[in-house]
Amino acid sequence: MGGGTDIVVLSMANAADRRDQFAGRASAATVPWRFFDAHTALDPDLIHDPDRLAVTHGRTLRPGELGCYSSHYAIWRDLLASDARQYIVLEDDIIADWQKLARIAEHDFAADGYHYVRLYQKQPSRQAIERKAYPSRGFTLVRALGKVWGTQGYVVTRTGAAALMRACRHVERPIDDQMDRFWEHGIPTLSLHPFPIIETDAASSIGDERFEPRPAATPARKAFMKADYARRRRVLARFYLRRAAKRLFP
Repeated sequence: MGGGTDIVVLSMANAADRRDQFAGRASAATVPWRFFDAHTALDPDLIHDPDRLAVTHGRTLRPGELGCYSSHYAIWRDLLASDARQYIVLEDDIIADWQKLARIAEHDFAADGYHYVRLYQKQPSRQAIERKAYPSRGFTLVRALGKVWGTQGYVVTRTGAAALMRACRHVERPIDDQMDRFWEHGIPTLSLHPFPIIETDAASSIGDERFEPRPAATPARKAFMKADYARRRRVLARFYLRRAAKRLFP
């Protein structure tokens, strides 16, 4: 698939049952795909400061969260080392509409200036329609204006991979949280609707300990959250102004 789209499925190398289940669900796939071995520890290229995490996230990250973070970072680096134009990244706990994925894989997103496009999201958000009938009839490209969570599936181009690597090199929160922070790193959170994949109810390999209550916010964390909220509001205000101007002066 040199120069085109590679489909990589993030999965633990020793997760034989999950891999078998995914392969069974993917038996109708009309495009090739391959497993990508998930990391179990933090990549040495990443900068991890637990003290900083207490300010930016309110707690340290669990080993599974660090492994997940590292895995997606490694996928972006793998894309840049390959001759592929873009990757479709999937996690192994999803069910895919492979006909839709095949249509998505045929499209050159970079040619249209879109470098990171979600194929699923965990929760709704305020949103704006970016483009109808894109990349083909039956899809709508939507811009999220808040956090939507999850890394179950997305398209990333070479430009997008490089941008995400820059945005995520410092580990300051879980990877999906960091990828959603468009007001900080300038990478829009775009999604295709309807989603071509859904998540199964398989137990997460990251673990549920991350949902435990966080410690009370320190003064430093409260100051960070206040400044972060203000920055997000400024970025959103500029977005709404540009959209209003575009409607008035098309």
